[in-house]
Amino acid sequence: MKKKQYKINLIVLIFFCLLMLILIRLLFQQAKPKKITPKEQLDQFIYETIFNDDHLTQKEIENKLGVPISNELFLFGHDSYLSDQIDADIINKYHLKNYLKKQRSYIESIKKEFKERFNFKVEERIEKDYNYFDYHIVTFYYGMYISDLDELISYGVKQKNINLDILEKSEKLQIDYYKVKVRAMEILNNHLEVYKNKENEPIEVTIIFKDGKPENKDELFSLFCNIYGLTYSNATPDDPEIIKIEKNRLKEYKAELKEKLVN
Repeated sequence: MKKKQYKINLIVLIFFCLLMLILIRLLFQQAKPKKITPKEQLDQFIYETIFNDDHLTQKEIENKLGVPISNELFLFGHDSYLSDQIDADIINKYHLKNYLKKQRSYIESIKKEFKERFNFKVEERIEKDYNYFDYHIVTFYYGMYISDLDELISYGVKQKNINLDILEKSEKLQIDYYKVKVRAMEILNNHLEVYKNKENEPIEVTIIFKDGKPENKDELFSLFCNIYGLTYSNATPDDPEIIKIEKNRLKEYKAELKEKLVN
């Protein structure tokens, strides 16, 4: 009887050991990080830079890119230049909630158009240790938008005699600057059709990976600039005809802003 009991216990022990080995192996496999392909890395980068709006920060973008950037270069995330707002205490103290409401509505209009317009196709070519990703991107004319906004705000700052060097020291100057910014955004929102890229003008760019990683830090920065439409010719024009159109457009905007700042 004892011999039989010993045999049963031995079988149970062996079964238990086998079960533990299986569990350990499964845990090890789960703990081991999954190696993602270059294509998956780029898809993830695009998604997190554009469609992860609620949790994106400038620091996270800079960590992904490996370089410091201006917050004017991106639209999504709480740290974007468009989302910058005056201190909440000042908003409440000087009854500026209407300006804040307008600012947020203009931002949402741009984001909505951006997401609806944005699309891309990519073809991968592999040569030895290199992966070449040929992107065909259609996106919002954000580069042109932010360039026009900068020009319009600069004009408004001059009109209101706002000294930017002492901006942080004066509540009045901060309020004046904030009003100029929101008014400028209002004008561009009224002309949002200009920035919609209704003809679906594409951008072509090639991103290079070597041994499963970006060849250098410029690769992701290049993709970033292109998905944001910062490389369209209308963002930094050098063609005389495009420059002429830009000047006429801004002349109209400045006249509208001047009228709004008086009222």
